[in-house]
Amino acid sequence: MKLKMLLMATALLLPMSSAYAETVDEYVVGLKKEASIGNTEAQNELDQFQSLNKKANAGDAQAQFDLAMFYKKNSYYYGSDEKQEEWLVKAFNNGNIKAQDSLIAFYKEGLKQTLGDNTVHLKWLEVNKKQEKLLLKLAQDGNSHYQYELGMYYVENDNKEVHNKAAKWMLKAANQNLIKAQIAIGKWYLEGINGVDKNYYKAKEWFEKAANQDDADGLYYLSQCYEKGYGVKKDTYGKAAELYKRAADRGNLDAASNLAIDTYKSDPDQSKKYRNIVCEKDTNYCIKLAAEVEKGLRMGLY
Repeated sequence: MKLKMLLMATALLLPMSSAYAETVDEYVVGLKKEASIGNTEAQNELDQFQSLNKKANAGDAQAQFDLAMFYKKNSYYYGSDEKQEEWLVKAFNNGNIKAQDSLIAFYKEGLKQTLGDNTVHLKWLEVNKKQEKLLLKLAQDGNSHYQYELGMYYVENDNKEVHNKAAKWMLKAANQNLIKAQIAIGKWYLEGINGVDKNYYKAKEWFEKAANQDDADGLYYLSQCYEKGYGVKKDTYGKAAELYKRAADRGNLDAASNLAIDTYKSDPDQSKKYRNIVCEKDTNYCIKLAAEVEKGLRMGLY
């Protein structure tokens, strides 16, 4: 941080035409200037940059990724985003695994920055297309994680016309036993959205697959199926209650919060157990739970 402040001060010593350019190239110029007058920290960073640049241009995938991270670290300089994307794409094309998720995250962030701004709509369309192309390439290789990501990309896309494309990829991921995909497609079947028709039998089937892997959310949603009679005979006080407790024990926040409240008076030890589960997992949920308990005390419910 001190180095960057120093380099910003150094920029004031540059010719007036470039003093306020604030580009990533100027940052490197500032490093060279500082290194030339004995700033060893600047010299170390400059040496690292030049070494990475040389290796990256020679086709070293790891160096290409590391160089992209250098530009990410200096992202507040103009031109750094373009350089970051350039080297992430090269690292990705050369098989660097880290570059895959980093490039997806880069495009996601780019979409966030352009949402709701009509002046950059064309930029949004460009980034949107790049992200879809990247995810399609990865998903078509059979990786369940990227099939899930592609499904979520279509669901979260501002262009509602592509939402129905989500089911195809989410089902592929779910059929490969990816739990979060099983939960997602189960919820879609409950509501009849994102390219699938409402079907309680199929919703229950996917929740059950996740629950059979002892997943907290799978157990919770399966308990809801038994409680409401969705795709299975209603059994509120038997199977539903059993699954609900297991979901809470495994860390489902909704189930744990509700059981903490339900047992507050009848079983203080159980209530404390579930409060601890909630508070260890999510601070915001913990605060909400405390507020609910306080409200119940004021109303004389406990």
